[in-house]
Amino acid sequence: PGLVVTDDSLAQCLIELRRALGDDSRSMIRTVPRRGLIFDVPVILEEPAPLPGGGVSTVPSRWVLPAALSVVAALILWWVAGPKLPEPPAVETDSRPATPSIAVLRFTDLSPAGDQAWLADSFSEEIMHRLAQSPELQVIARTSAFAVEGQTVATVARQLNVSHVLEGSLRRQGDTVQVTAQLIDAATSLHVWSKTYDRELGDMLAVHEEIARSVADSLEASLADPETGPDVDPRAHALFLEGRYFYLRRTEGDLARARERFEEAVAISPRFARAWSGLAAVAFARFHEANLDPPELTALREMQRHAVEQALTFGPGLPEVQIRAAQYYLTTGERARSLEHVELARSLDPEHWLVRMTLANELRKAGRIEESIPLVQREVQRDPLNPALRQNLVDFLIWAQRPRAAQVELDRALELIPSGAGRSLEFNKNIPLLQILLGNFIAAATSIEQLPDGIERYRLLALNQYALGFRAESDAALAQLISAEGTPWG
Repeated sequence: PGLVVTDDSLAQCLIELRRALGDDSRSMIRTVPRRGLIFDVPVILEEPAPLPGGGVSTVPSRWVLPAALSVVAALILWWVAGPKLPEPPAVETDSRPATPSIAVLRFTDLSPAGDQAWLADSFSEEIMHRLAQSPELQVIARTSAFAVEGQTVATVARQLNVSHVLEGSLRRQGDTVQVTAQLIDAATSLHVWSKTYDRELGDMLAVHEEIARSVADSLEASLADPETGPDVDPRAHALFLEGRYFYLRRTEGDLARARERFEEAVAISPRFARAWSGLAAVAFARFHEANLDPPELTALREMQRHAVEQALTFGPGLPEVQIRAAQYYLTTGERARSLEHVELARSLDPEHWLVRMTLANELRKAGRIEESIPLVQREVQRDPLNPALRQNLVDFLIWAQRPRAAQVELDRALELIPSGAGRSLEFNKNIPLLQILLGNFIAAATSIEQLPDGIERYRLLALNQYALGFRAESDAALAQLISAEGTPWG
């Protein structure tokens, strides 16, 4: 009586149960729709095998269910199927964030051909970009805002912890675009503001600004004047938006498509700093591709250098331009010069996501890991459904020697990408790494088996076999690691 157990508390209990059971695949404790949870472990009864001395073995061949595990199973079954205590009376609370916060959802493409997704996405992104410059607003990032597409306003508000939601649609016919936008109060699901615009494609920048200012006014937030710079041809701006759409989508061939659009944009408007910055970003992203031969690397570095120089010439006041310059000088080994551009970016906009994550990495490299973690946590708060950011936070917590906190974040990330096939090797390797750090060596052995042959598997296998006391097996894995890495670390 008088005790209220929240969903978060139950979720934490499940995390601890799964961790104790080594249930990384989430197959032992499963969710049953509209019922609850089931403890589902196969138990096979077999004829007892004779033991020396006339005794019999009662150990099944596939599974051993110890007494402690039986107790856990009984508790879960009682929880699901047993008698229920009366629910306490509901407590009326206002769960809305104290600071006005907003999720700008992906605009819906209602064009007859359904081929204007890039334009619809650009509407959301440009409005996010403008609203994020208000110091009085918390704006959810693109990845999380787009991840809740198709869900109700109440669900969006609960998942993203926002007070308001902006949604809209557009319909393009020729060079005419009709845009409808509506701001919704998440607590009441009532419209705070809505408007329809019928404009030419070349007027889209003005529409972005009008919508952003109307939203800011409705939420009683200030909005700085828009960034000023050289005039940009509307055709070049449309190509830039399309290029950014491909750059962010990142399916097969999208980086090449993004490069083409950015190059077309700067061909029309040579002083377009954001398009030059986009070209620098494409080059930097391609450096992470495997199997690039020396001529390709040289061409990419030259492309990056030229794009950075042009972006700095025409847009030195843009924080993203300064970060792209910092990335270039990092690839050329000019670390001091790279840090100068990082500091310039921070002076321009310390709250810009790219600035914050770059600063976090620089602090980590300087050994100031505890100072870097709040910066990553702030980005996770801004983009809570982004598994890559969660993974970054896991890495930072591991480097800070905080494995239990890292495990909590990893469990949350696993909820976002439940399938191992959808996760990167960098993501999957942290599952056994944390099991080792937390002393769950048996579970780690099973997780390591799921990794492909290679450096990460050999490294983790050497550590885990050593922890289990299997020195010969550990040495064998270490020999494989040295052979694959080519660096005898000792």
